[in-house]
Amino acid sequence: MIQTLVKQRSSYNRIFSNYEQRFITPQAYGYLFGLLKNDSITKITFEKIIMISTELSKFMNQKMDKARIDDILNYIMFTGEAEAELEDIYELFLMKDNTSSAMIKN
Repeated sequence: MIQTLVKQRSSYNRIFSNYEQRFITPQAYGYLFGLLKNDSITKITFEKIIMISTELSKFMNQKMDKARIDDILNYIMFTGEAEAELEDIYELFLMKDNTSSAMIKN
């Protein structure tokens, strides 16, 4: 009985709100859940990615897909979770989008 309770408490059952679903694609959700389930990311990192993704999506006026989630995750992992600021990530996305647009025009 105690082992069952401990096992239940250590599991993480996260359901995305309707609000979050407006900003992140279903494929990106699945990808994030897979990373969390495989212990590739922590619960804190998972929640931070969701928070950053919803805010970026509002600024960029488009849903966050798996590729953009990967960009956010890479940024967080290489800068450290405590140091990752929304403004810095937003600038990174702006530069990346501008570079992609310039390459397409040429």
